[in-house]
Amino acid sequence: MKTCKRCGEIKPLDAFARDGTTKSGVGPLCRPCYNAVQQEQRLARAAAEGRTITSRPRRTAPAGFKRCPACGLTLPLAQFALSPTRADGVQGECRGCRAARNREYRARTGTAEKDRHQVYRDANRDRIRADGRRYVKTHRPQVAETASRRRARQASAAVIEKINRATVIARDASTCYLCNRVLTAGEVALDHVIALARGGDHSYANLRVACHPCNRRKGKKLLVEL
Repeated sequence: MKTCKRCGEIKPLDAFARDGTTKSGVGPLCRPCYNAVQQEQRLARAAAEGRTITSRPRRTAPAGFKRCPACGLTLPLAQFALSPTRADGVQGECRGCRAARNREYRARTGTAEKDRHQVYRDANRDRIRADGRRYVKTHRPQVAETASRRRARQASAAVIEKINRATVIARDASTCYLCNRVLTAGEVALDHVIALARGGDHSYANLRVACHPCNRRKGKKLLVEL
């Protein structure tokens, strides 16, 4: 809980505007007060410049949807790229608009940007390799999940969910679903009950905890084929 310095109300932290420079991660003003201050500052700047700002009604989208300001369409949140720094967890523009803007940027800059990156890669090959190895070593679950989603896309899986490895392990009590052995952290593997090669989904419903020997023994087989 925190007290807003403008209205004096005590509110939970998620009711405050974000501020990455503070220890709590939020600013001194709640969101309504922050928005009001921003509006006052915009009106003051416009008045000083002799401009007039006309207020527009705030557009609201149904739950699970968001309006893209670039194309003006209200789309499902799945059509927006993820952004952990935003309140709703997704980017402001939809994937299509962001892709179009990126294509326009690449066409406008030509090969200059690509050449600049290539010069950096040529001059820092050892550093890039070391950073890559360090990332893989310290982010094994994320790397494994990225590889699994890539394999699911290559197999044209009907459902591809973003899986939290710890959630699956906790759900299955860290127990191999094939041999019923309780596993240590280093022994845990996640197995697709119906293999991706056999048309299975990359989803929580199709993933189970398995030990490495059982995972290798099962391979692409169905349970009835073991």
